[in-house]
Amino acid sequence: MNKNLISVLIILILLMISFFCGGKYYINRIPVPQTSSDTILIHDTVPHYIPDTVGFYYYDIDTLYLPGDSIPYPQDIDTLAILANFYNTFKYTRTWKDTIIDITLVDYISENKIKDSDWLQYKLLQPQTIITNVTNITNVNKYLYLNLQTDMGFEFTNVNLNYIGPKMNYGIGYIPKQKALMFNVGFNLIKW
Repeated sequence: MNKNLISVLIILILLMISFFCGGKYYINRIPVPQTSSDTILIHDTVPHYIPDTVGFYYYDIDTLYLPGDSIPYPQDIDTLAILANFYNTFKYTRTWKDTIIDITLVDYISENKIKDSDWLQYKLLQPQTIITNVTNITNVNKYLYLNLQTDMGFEFTNVNLNYIGPKMNYGIGYIPKQKALMFNVGFNLIKW
C-alpha cells in the first residue's frame, strides 16, 4: 500500500477517536444549560380604583301621552318636596360579579344629572399565575483541536493536536514525510 494512503487512514482514525473522546469529555465535564421554573400565585386582596374621565352622561327620558289619555296628577302638590327631591343627592351602587372579577360602580345623582361618578372599583377573585423561567448557561472557554495542514503536493502534511484554554494554548504535531514531532505554545495577545 501507498505510504500516503496509510498516513491518511491514520489521520482519519485519529480524527474519529478525537471526536468520540471530545464528545464524551463535553458531556461529562461541561454542564448542559439548566432551566428552572417557579410558579407564583398572587391573590388580589386590595380593591383597585379606576378614575372616570367622562364625568357626565346624557339621558333623555320622555313620557308619551296619546290624544284622549288623561294625564294623572296628584290633587295635593307639594312643591317644596319636589324641589327638595330635585336638589337632593342620591347614591346608587351597581355591582357586577362573576367567578373572575368583582366590579363596583357608585354614582351620585342630583338635579336629574350624574354629579359624581369618578371611580370604578374592582377586585380580582382568581389568583394570577406568574411563571418565572431561569436558564443558566455555562460558557466554555477551553477547547481541544485536531488540525490537519497540508500543501498542494501533500509533501508537508502534518497533524496537530492543540489544547486551547482561557490564557494559553499547547499543542503537539507530527509531520509524516519528515518523521518529525513538533510542539507549540501560544499566549493570548488580544481578547474581544
